[in-house]
Amino acid sequence: PGAQEVLVVRMGIGGFAVAVVSSTIKGVLRSLERRANKGSADVLAVYLSTGVIVNGSGEKSSHRQYKQGDRIGLLLRGSAGALEIVFTLNGAEVGTAKGRVS
Repeated sequence: PGAQEVLVVRMGIGGFAVAVVSSTIKGVLRSLERRANKGSADVLAVYLSTGVIVNGSGEKSSHRQYKQGDRIGLLLRGSAGALEIVFTLNGAEVGTAKGRVS
């Protein structure tokens, strides 16, 4: 199957982010980058509108920025324990992050 996508309809003051988070995450889904930078188990990966992808252990990589009107998608690949999170921009792969699933 293809990537699950969202359309960036409007950018907020703090930008826009697409993330893979734990189903047990608590609180408001703000500051996902900060949570990922701290190695939070709640945030497996986040793709920011600045083009930065942060995985759950705080590792960062730079990729293409996105803007209003773009389609951001993600694919999950892997098996129990190890997960590759693939982010797409307008249908093309732009970067990956590794995650741990328990």
